[in-house]
Amino acid sequence: MNSSVKAAPNTPAILKMLEIYAEAFAEHEAARRQEMLTRCLAPDAAIWGHSHVFAGYAAISEKIAGFQQNFPDCRLTLASGLFAFDNIVRFATAIVGPDGAVRARGETVCRSTGRPGTCLLSANALRVTIADRLDATHTRGHCP
Repeated sequence: MNSSVKAAPNTPAILKMLEIYAEAFAEHEAARRQEMLTRCLAPDAAIWGHSHVFAGYAAISEKIAGFQQNFPDCRLTLASGLFAFDNIVRFATAIVGPDGAVRARGETVCRSTGRPGTCLLSANALRVTIADRLDATHTRGHCP
């Protein structure tokens, strides 16, 4: 058995990073949103979209602007606890409307960068619920 397994990442620090990340999704001012991303993501962080990878602060900020257009008045929220092992953290996310209804659910995987309070966002697929209760798989940043 391998005895050199690293301890799980610092949960309070990850939760703080996720709080900043979720607030960036609610921020409409591009410069402020990008500044927030620098506080919670590594410079080479990426969101894997349906047919495109959005890498770096500027691209992720633009993707968030698209999220805001696709889901006006909605918020990105943490929808589960953290599942952490070694330097990998997985958690559920949800897009919640102003009425409190969940519009989409998904999972995100991120890798710790070693820099306190930041991570390299690896992937975050969402399961988008359509009005007739059928589901279509999309990724954050490529939602209907």
